[in-house]
Amino acid sequence: MEPIIELMDGSRKLIDYHLLIDKFNSPEDDGNQVFTFRSIQDHKQTKGIWMVKVEWDGYGYEPTWEPLSTMKKADPITLSDYARKNKLLNKKGWKWAKKIKVDATKLIRMCKRVCKAKRTEQRYMFGVKVPHNHKQALDFDKENNNHLWEEAIKKEMDQIMDYKTFKILEAGASPPKDHTFVSLTLLFVVKHDGRRKARLVAGGHMTDPATEDVYSSVVGPEGIRLVTFLAEDNSVDLLSGDVGNAFLYGTTREKIWVKLGPEFGPKIAGRIGIIVKGLYGLKTSGARWSEDLADTLRNLGWQPCKAENDVSMKDCSTHYEYLAVYVDDILVASKDPTKIMDDLQKTYIVRGIEMPECFLGAEYGRIDGNYSDRGATSTWSAKTYLKNVIEKVERIFGELRTYTCPMDPDYHPELDETDFVPTEKISKYRMLTGSAQWAITLGRVDIIYSTSMLSRYNNAPREGHLLAMKKLFGYLKGHMKGKLVFDTRKLDLSHAQFIDCSDWKQIYGDNMVEDLPEDMPKPKMKAIDITVYFDASFGSDMLTRRSVTGIIVFLNSTPVKWFCKKQNTVETSTYGSELVAGRLASEMAIAFRYKLRMLGIPVNKPTVMLGDNMSMIQNCSISSSQLKKKHNAIAYHKIRESVAAEVIQLAHVKSEENIADICTKALNGPKLHGLMKNLSH
Repeated sequence: MEPIIELMDGSRKLIDYHLLIDKFNSPEDDGNQVFTFRSIQDHKQTKGIWMVKVEWDGYGYEPTWEPLSTMKKADPITLSDYARKNKLLNKKGWKWAKKIKVDATKLIRMCKRVCKAKRTEQRYMFGVKVPHNHKQALDFDKENNNHLWEEAIKKEMDQIMDYKTFKILEAGASPPKDHTFVSLTLLFVVKHDGRRKARLVAGGHMTDPATEDVYSSVVGPEGIRLVTFLAEDNSVDLLSGDVGNAFLYGTTREKIWVKLGPEFGPKIAGRIGIIVKGLYGLKTSGARWSEDLADTLRNLGWQPCKAENDVSMKDCSTHYEYLAVYVDDILVASKDPTKIMDDLQKTYIVRGIEMPECFLGAEYGRIDGNYSDRGATSTWSAKTYLKNVIEKVERIFGELRTYTCPMDPDYHPELDETDFVPTEKISKYRMLTGSAQWAITLGRVDIIYSTSMLSRYNNAPREGHLLAMKKLFGYLKGHMKGKLVFDTRKLDLSHAQFIDCSDWKQIYGDNMVEDLPEDMPKPKMKAIDITVYFDASFGSDMLTRRSVTGIIVFLNSTPVKWFCKKQNTVETSTYGSELVAGRLASEMAIAFRYKLRMLGIPVNKPTVMLGDNMSMIQNCSISSSQLKKKHNAIAYHKIRESVAAEVIQLAHVKSEENIADICTKALNGPKLHGLMKNLSH
């Protein structure tokens, strides 16, 4: 968006502020890779077209010449600053930069100071002060009259020594000349259940870039939900455990030496250590652990699923079994999960083997009913997590009032002109947004819209944003209950109005069929229905007039994915914003169909997509309908082709029955709780 809008009072403060917010949020806004740049190095004019030389972020990206028009759309603030410094404001093609006033540049400098302050300000996790180093950890223990951090440090150092992570040289010995020095740092975190954890980390950033692959993935929360659902749908059991000091099972190929610090104790502190094992922080440690575990799993008959990171599957003749890995946490869905854990224990120390009670912060439970063939089914809850977080939040901010909804429907954070919060409160604001985002991951879809809108201001929040975030936690305080139930029954769609589709041959011919993966395994599990609710709130951002997309994906009657995001373009009608949301929803439907098939699950019927804009539903379901707004052509044809190939089937629901409404706007209490009945119990 070009910054040419003036507010009614002539002020440009909010325009500049939101351009800045968009600049700093852009790398986080999309699931796709986003390339960011450090600076503009030079400029030239080629055949009448202005080009700028861009220095890109990230190792291995050389500076490139890019069209001015492209970079202007990406970051007008940085370019205007460059034009001002290089006296280009009066040249043709650069005059637009005059419209971005110097105030925006001052805001950039302010935000850079805020980002720099992140390194030194007091950090909080779930309301607990987190130390920066060994000495501060012991000081915090004295303040709190306990030994929680000291015990966490001792536990970590004992394991480091047990795994023979270092080859420790004699006192006074010099390090090998072909080895590189790195520093050692103790990092501290607070777990979701309040436990303190210390981790010794090597400063891998001080070494040269690795010449080998260092990639290491983890299963996402969506993958964990999927494995849990498949276990319930196919009547197999779940078992979880974690591998102690997983990275130390790998042997590093890097030549690194360190100086041992006071956390090692007085006998060896100050001596030289050569890193032998895959210590956390080294560039290759994650990859070495992943390789080691992958080799072990392959030897045990497991094969990685190509469609879901770190989910492996085993063909058991009549069915498939699944194993999900999140770094060192393992979740198994099997008819005999104990045997699988026993096999892993022959190679690794696997602790806490049990029916999952808490996995990645999600509190597992069982609930009786006819939700599955076995009667009782699994549930996810954030109650214990929220209870711990809110207790700590109230220690910082005082007692929270309770509210009936997470955000006032009349509040627009983009119009907030209150003072910026002091620097020392910025980390507390980020702690609140991070805690709220994890609650969403654990199934609290009711706060997804308010959290998404407020988290945009993490780098420079205002007092009004902080007050709104405290209200959100006041709402959670009064509404801690609510469980995500893994309900394997078919979803009731009696409220939906299906549109009879026309013959598509006249438009797309006979070749419009679903593209099936050639390497998908033979389906052996129960078939699953996929249903997608989607919605868009037209022009809901009062400053930029961008709409917000909301999507919720169901497998049978279980929600497994929820999505809320401000749209990247400004649409001029409700129809256009709904079409953008529908296109994204159709892509999610295609992705889930592929994912299920690659897990050995049959997908026989079209995915039902439910929206509340009848014009958009009919336009994409009836072949004779014509597109009136040409700029929406890509979304229009993407959806129609999916309908023609019988990948999706569109249906209309009333606005008050569209569950995705939760993700697109701030709702009042009665409407929010009415819709949430379809998502939690």
